Formats: sequence, C-alpha cells, structure tokens
Amino acid sequence: MYNKIIACLDKSVLGLDVQVDTIYGFPQFGPNSICSIPQNRPIDHELNVPNLQLYRKAKFTDIIDHGIFGVSLTLSEKAFEVLDNSNSDSYQSFPLEAKRGNELQRYHAVVFTWRRMDFVDWEECEFVKWQSMGHISAGNVTIKSYEHYRELKRELKGKYSIKPTHLALYDDIEVDAFLLSNPFLGFYVSDRLRKTIEDNQLTAFNFDSLSELNDKMSVLPEPWSTYDNQ
Repeated sequence: MYNKIIACLDKSVLGLDVQVDTIYGFPQFGPNSICSIPQNRPIDHELNVPNLQLYRKAKFTDIIDHGIFGVSLTLSEKAFEVLDNSNSDSYQSFPLEAKRGNELQRYHAVVFTWRRMDFVDWEECEFVKWQSMGHISAGNVTIKSYEHYRELKRELKGKYSIKPTHLALYDDIEVDAFLLSNPFLGFYVSDRLRKTIEDNQLTAFNFDSLSELNDKMSVLPEPWSTYDNQ
C-alpha cells in the first residue's frame, strides 16, 4: 500500500503556522530556476535553488513544506539519507541552506524525474465533472488513461473541471517513492518507507494512507443552494 505525503499543521512541530519567511541567494523565477524545471525528463542544465530564511520562532524540521520550489521536496540531510537508501523512483537533488537567525542547516531540494501517471489504474479510479461555481456535480465520468484525462480536460475547459473521488494504483509498483501529476498531484511513499521515516522520527512528515485519501476525496462540498436555503 501507498501513502501520500501531506502538509504538517502541528505548531508544536513547526514552531509556527508557516516556517519560511523569505528566500535569498537566487531569484525564485527565471530560466534556471527550480520553479521552471522540466517534466518527465532529467534536468540537464545548471539549476539555481534559492536558500530559505526561516522565521526566528520556526523550527528546523526534516521536511519543509513551503511551496516555493514548485513540485519538489525539501529534505534535511537525515531525511535525504533515508530517501537515498530506499528503492525510490529516479530523482535529482540540489543543495540549499536554511537559516534561522545565525543558525544554518543544510538541506536538499529533491526533484523526481518522472510523473508516474502509468502507475495509476485509471479504469478503477472514479471522477466527477465538477462546477466549482456553485459546487455542482454533473455526474460521474469514466476516464481510461492519462491521455484521455488531458483530452477531456481540454474539452470541458470553461464549463467543468474533473474532480477525482477515488485513486487506484496498480499492484505491481516496485518503487518506494514516486511523484504523480494532476489530478492526483503529490508525492507517494510505500508502507515500508513510511515505517522507516517514522522509525527514524523524521519531523514534519505527515501522511494520508490511500484509503484515508480516498475517504477525503469522496466527500464533495455541499452545493451552494443548500446554504441559500438554510
């Protein structure tokens, strides 16, 4: 079974609701920025990874969830060693620093090479056509592949989005960590790697098991008309 890495919201772990105050060293955007990394091919050019300035009351954690570097993981040296010793999907890592006052710790920005949409058992997944304005579902939709999803998304643009309500993965996945793209965007780890992370007491890692994730996705927001009538 697999688990999705989700944000840690525990202030006793993070120190604050938000750890990162600002970035320094390199601009966030630009042709060599980590925010401009290619999808589904290795990075073959110099990459400029900004360093992180933490708030003074924030804590150094083994994973920092900041959203600044796009689709990547920011891992402490201890967490990176755990990942590096696992049977993870192909990735590249780039050094960076995190500062808090006069304190400094070294981290790794981890970029997975592939977005493994071939790991998704599309015909066992479930989706609805969804209208965000009004929270209206237009019924279930069957999707046969990632290419079909992208084609349907283009057809429905401006009318509906496609909202997943159930994720199914193939049983023969052999890697311990991988990245999925939309509509299931995120990093996923095996039960084995999750246990190793927990046994090593790596801080700020939080997970939803696949069943927990599906329970959350299956709950659709109430239509706005429901609130109008209350």
